[in-house]
Amino acid sequence: MAMIFGPLKAEQCLALEWVLPGRTGSYSSSTVAFANTRKQHGLLVSSSGAARHLLVSKFEEKMENGKAEWSLSTNQYQGAIHPDGYAHLKAFSSSPLPTFEYEAGGARVEKTIFPIEGAEAFGVRYAIFSKVPLKFSARPFLNFRASDSVANWKGGYELACGEKFVSAKRQGMSASVFSGECAFARKEEWYYNMLYARDAERQTECVEMHFSPGEFSFQCKGNCEIFIVACEGEVPKIDAGAEFERALAKAKSVVGPAGQEKPKDEFLCALLQAADAFVVSRQGKPSIIAGYPWFGEWGRDSFISLEGLLLCTGRHAEAKGVLLRFASRIEAGLVPNLISLDGKAAYNAADASLWFLRACSQYAAAAKDAVFVSEIYLPSAKKIVEGYVNGTQNGICVDKDGLVRAGAAGPNRRQPHSTLGKAN
Repeated sequence: MAMIFGPLKAEQCLALEWVLPGRTGSYSSSTVAFANTRKQHGLLVSSSGAARHLLVSKFEEKMENGKAEWSLSTNQYQGAIHPDGYAHLKAFSSSPLPTFEYEAGGARVEKTIFPIEGAEAFGVRYAIFSKVPLKFSARPFLNFRASDSVANWKGGYELACGEKFVSAKRQGMSASVFSGECAFARKEEWYYNMLYARDAERQTECVEMHFSPGEFSFQCKGNCEIFIVACEGEVPKIDAGAEFERALAKAKSVVGPAGQEKPKDEFLCALLQAADAFVVSRQGKPSIIAGYPWFGEWGRDSFISLEGLLLCTGRHAEAKGVLLRFASRIEAGLVPNLISLDGKAAYNAADASLWFLRACSQYAAAAKDAVFVSEIYLPSAKKIVEGYVNGTQNGICVDKDGLVRAGAAGPNRRQPHSTLGKAN
């Protein structure tokens, strides 16, 4: 997304969305105003377990200078948009990391979202530029629930608080919010009737309540830099500043092919960054997510997109890793069409295995990897051909005319054929 400059109307801010993936399949996503308009939006949407879960919805931030206060936050409620943080938004950019720039009360604030390497966690960096002392505060909104539902219950959170952190547990889920600079004060509040406008349009559940366990605050005496991190589980030992620099360097390196010693092609930069968003690590191996916020690791989608996401961008090692991951899961001639977040595979597509072989061929040609051809590609092709000839799950087989057919009366009925017929 190109840089967007304010002033912006509320409708404009609520219509434009962004997503920032973590490297584990988790993500952070919202609108330009950071007003969540979908129940799948949130600062921290975790990918651990069998499904994605919203843990930390957002931070509700405000600034005070002794004479006045103003908000950086925006929420849409039933019948109202409050507070008016969008009115202070002067610019937004999704590249290299989602960054919001606010101006109010003679101060300028840069707010940047960044992923934490190898963890179900996202951080927020606030760079505050002011000639007068300011008080900054941020309230975390918690919602421990599946990402495709809403929460309208009150209570049930077990809290553990420290000087600069809060940890919460509820029904087997847990998350922490912590800062190296901000003090935390426990001040429990509930926020009611928050509206998810996009879900209202789809006529699905769209109204929710949020729990805030307390407030982080910091006294800024001139220019300052603040980090607040939301993570799944207990507070980890990380250097938020170092993680921000690492994430920034990684995001910039992704767009390297768009130009080294010449002005970068901004459109190509956007494409490269968008492509990178779908490449994650599952069980320590490269993987491709089919889409945010609804989809996970789908075989067919991975093999169709592999050429554009990884081969055209020169990421051959990751392309090979994706293919090795699926090759290791071949069963009775079928490549998984879905590997769930908890690692379970579903073999329910007649063409996923064929797309897999095509992707193997594309990788072998691009990387000139003869070892891959002999050790992975050909053995996998043999398994797939034998499975289709003999018949496999869901009635998937080669018919008498040499064409592939699928479907049977039972969910796992096999219909074998002993010959490929006259197919070329």
